[in-house]
Amino acid sequence: MTTGMGRRLRIFRLPSDPMIGEKLVREGICGAYLGRAGYVGIENRGVHMKMIVAVDRNWGIGKKGELLISIPEDMKFFRKTTLNHVLVMGRKTLDSFPHGMPLKNRVNIVLTRDDHFAREGVVVAHSIAELNHVLADYDREEVYVIGGESIYRQMEPFCDLAYVTRIDYAYDADSHFPNLDQMEDWECTDRSEEQTYYDVEYYFTTYRRKL
Repeated sequence: MTTGMGRRLRIFRLPSDPMIGEKLVREGICGAYLGRAGYVGIENRGVHMKMIVAVDRNWGIGKKGELLISIPEDMKFFRKTTLNHVLVMGRKTLDSFPHGMPLKNRVNIVLTRDDHFAREGVVVAHSIAELNHVLADYDREEVYVIGGESIYRQMEPFCDLAYVTRIDYAYDADSHFPNLDQMEDWECTDRSEEQTYYDVEYYFTTYRRKL
């Protein structure tokens, strides 16, 4: 879709939380929002970011601020994939790192509404609009959204690819990743052979936003 000003917009559905669309309009990120239909237009310069996450059978990602399970090969994949790139996260995700410190050899950006939040080695953004301004200095295709739930849901409209480790077990989770299998705009384009960690089976999958 092209606006009267010649700017190209992406149109897609936000089934999980249409209120996000209204928020994006208020912050000047969106060109259009169609109310209850849950459609929103995003300027192309704001997309192409990636998400990376490990989910259980019900798309759960954590419990009380902790991962549901730590799988060595999944941790290795995360480190290899995100090394020397830009990470976008919430404050609680940062707090879950050792000593609450940012990950080395990466640009760590925290999206938080806390105006007083500051931490050594961390870039802080207080709104999606401010984050959009910060990311203008980076290649969007090298930006990875890493959680938690609220951040994933806010940033999903701006992402075109998701690396999802699918764990074939249902844990007791209190935070979840958007169920991409139920979202019309996403499709699974790659799935590894079955992997095992003790008695846990899991798969490395790739989801892409449909064109």
